[in-house]
Amino acid sequence: LDTTFRVLFLNGRKTDYYEITKTTKLKETIHSFKSLISKTRTGNYGQAELQEYVEYAAYLYEVLIRSTDWTENGPLYIQADGELNGLPFGAFVDLKGSDSQRGLIHTFKDLPYLIRKNPVFYVSSVSKSTTPHTNLENGLSLIMASGDSSLSASESEINALQSHFKDKFLYGLKQRSKILHFIVHADVDLSNPYNSVLSNGYSWLDILGMDNRGKQVYLNACQTGVGRYNSGEGFMSLGLAFLLSGAQQVVETYWMAPERQSADIAIGFYQSKGFKNPAKALQSSKLQYLDDAEPGLDHPHYWAGAMIQGRIGFESSQGDLIFLLLGIFLIGILLYLLYRFRTVKNLT
Repeated sequence: LDTTFRVLFLNGRKTDYYEITKTTKLKETIHSFKSLISKTRTGNYGQAELQEYVEYAAYLYEVLIRSTDWTENGPLYIQADGELNGLPFGAFVDLKGSDSQRGLIHTFKDLPYLIRKNPVFYVSSVSKSTTPHTNLENGLSLIMASGDSSLSASESEINALQSHFKDKFLYGLKQRSKILHFIVHADVDLSNPYNSVLSNGYSWLDILGMDNRGKQVYLNACQTGVGRYNSGEGFMSLGLAFLLSGAQQVVETYWMAPERQSADIAIGFYQSKGFKNPAKALQSSKLQYLDDAEPGLDHPHYWAGAMIQGRIGFESSQGDLIFLLLGIFLIGILLYLLYRFRTVKNLT
């Protein structure tokens, strides 16, 4: 029986691997936090709900972040397993020295979220290239479901993308485009990923058969980050299908997010000055959304569900990259030996 969570934090030349004990309280808090943040909302909340959220989010910060002695202020690259998959680390709150600790914060907007300090990127693998920068030269392709008028917020999103990309804005799946933006619905089968499909007709297997090498994908569709969980692979999601077909990064959602707010996050992502670094762009968009959000719509349910996952590299010398990859390789060997040891121990 596996009794630990494994988390790998990467930042520049620094690689930190941690094993965190799976206590009953930690597992229950993760489950409660996911349920609270993902449930459908009406926009209103009271102080009791705010305090409940702070209790969960602060506990997770203490156990999963502060206890690891992670102190970096730059991008936080996370490779996690088990129940940590799909957990919005950026929505954790750090109460140390904050007004929240003294009971002076009364809205979700003002909480000291981790994302205020760290852009968050979920790692699927480490690439041989340098930083995960986006190539804008070949434009953006917008993919929608033909005749789908049920996405009420799509018009403003389309207009904003057209205005931003101008002559580099394209309709339909264009192979020359390095950015694919989907405004669709998703029908996700949590037991069999092969049955998951986007409303434009692309199934999990269709996506897997595409050539998406080096592309950045934004899936503005609900639950594109979830699916059946496979140990060692994570969620067998529609987002994962894009990564397996070669995409460099995928922005995906982990619950049924409201269309209007999802569109706002997507628009802010492309308009961010840091857009060429997608983790920073998503951070900037979420913080801008928080600044502008009306009371009730500042709850993390509306902005934390969009997360970015993919391959990464680092702005470092070739020697630094070699040492980093060597570190990843040695950690892999250590995990394998630990697994073999536990298996032999259980058999005896």
